[in-house]
Amino acid sequence: MKKDFLFPHAWRVPGWILTALFGAAGLAWSIDFVVWYTPDGKMRQVSDLLGGWIDEVIVIGLMAGLLLVAFSRERDEDEYTTRLRASSLVWAVLADSLFVLLATCFLYEFAYLYALFLQLFLLLVLYIVKFRTAVWRAKREARKTGI
Repeated sequence: MKKDFLFPHAWRVPGWILTALFGAAGLAWSIDFVVWYTPDGKMRQVSDLLGGWIDEVIVIGLMAGLLLVAFSRERDEDEYTTRLRASSLVWAVLADSLFVLLATCFLYEFAYLYALFLQLFLLLVLYIVKFRTAVWRAKREARKTGI
């Protein structure tokens, strides 16, 4: 199977850095916890300072980081790793679809919109967690059996 669609292995580290930076920025943006007061007594928040464009930058940066982490080649990319990737992706799509179904049934108004916004990133996060766990288990099993 051709693996032309995977990024080089070295791109995983920048992906983790982008994910951490923009994930933290997204959390800070969503809860808007940085508050200060101007000399005239008005309360200011990060969203007041940065304007309306920063949320698009955060989404693009977080998506780019997650894509780099999820689809960077392993050091030893072989057929077994390809099978782990495929099964992890199927599992992530099923879990993500279940999340959307449950959100549709039980959430309304803005809570539903927030859940759908989270769903943008949930598929990649679930895939990364499932694939990294599967690779870790495979390496642990190989060490046990001495392969």
